[in-house]
Amino acid sequence: MKHKLLAGADYGYLEVGSRGSTVSTMTLDLFNSSYVSGLTASDPLQSHQGRGKDYGLYVMDQVTLTPEIKAMLALRADRFVNESLQSDVVVGRGEQSALSPRLGLVWQPWNKTSLFADWSRSHAPNVGHSGSNVTYDAEVAEQIEVGVKQDLIKDRLTGSVALFNLKRKNILTTDPVNPLLQVLSGEQRSRGLEVDLTGAIAAGWQVIASYAYTQATVRADTSTPVGDTLTNVPRHSGSVWTTYEFKSLPGLKAGAGVYAMGAREASLPNTFKLAGYARTDLMLAYQTGPWKTQFNVFNVFNRRYYTGGSASNFNYTLSPSRPLAAQVSVSYRFGS
Repeated sequence: MKHKLLAGADYGYLEVGSRGSTVSTMTLDLFNSSYVSGLTASDPLQSHQGRGKDYGLYVMDQVTLTPEIKAMLALRADRFVNESLQSDVVVGRGEQSALSPRLGLVWQPWNKTSLFADWSRSHAPNVGHSGSNVTYDAEVAEQIEVGVKQDLIKDRLTGSVALFNLKRKNILTTDPVNPLLQVLSGEQRSRGLEVDLTGAIAAGWQVIASYAYTQATVRADTSTPVGDTLTNVPRHSGSVWTTYEFKSLPGLKAGAGVYAMGAREASLPNTFKLAGYARTDLMLAYQTGPWKTQFNVFNVFNRRYYTGGSASNFNYTLSPSRPLAAQVSVSYRFGS
């Protein structure tokens, strides 16, 4: 058996929160536009912060069991240290240890076909501010994925189809009572189908295409209705990106792509949907030696669309699309 071993350590630090501010209120009369009351002082908002550290160790081994079968074994250990602060004073502290395993298997019954399966459980630190001495346990996710990868044209074009099921628990969301604070929600699930196509249609002509069908819903919660669809997750989405290298002008490459999203929910709880859209981008690049100059055009047709807030911040906001824009970049690559 052959082994490919990878091991390492990492450290993460995150601090989030809101600095306190004074608050004043006023009265408006919708039936008398000329009436404006004076400002009345109210209780000030306190300063709330969350501070978190993550110490991680990981090891991964890719084992070739036979020429047709490969296995992936991985384990990650985390130590989370969270603190809750009010007005820069630590009022709460919590520590948690977590193990995140991963198992994968690839079987190649024929030269052009590979079957794969993968299971993993992972943890992510929840660093937030609750307005009290509460600290949050880590988010827990469990994913299962199975699929097939097929060589459609030898050494040129490859396609894959995968089914996935992802469950997430202990998700940090906006407090429905106070949008400046956060609470843990119950459980969310995303499952669906993904299709990818990668390779060369002809010499110098590359293409990457993908499509996803996703059902993302709330499975358990204390405030959001169970069964609601997660924000910004369309049922149908996909993209096509292609590039062409000119033989007559070595180093010159042109590219174009379309990214499309179907209708999706704008808020949790679900109250209204955002319309689907398609955005087109263009690219032109020239490379000589280690130097590369690239010109990009984003949203070529100046399509206007909106994205809603996510479940982890203010989910009642809408963000407008990026208008027609251009960008020039120059890069230099060191080494071979």
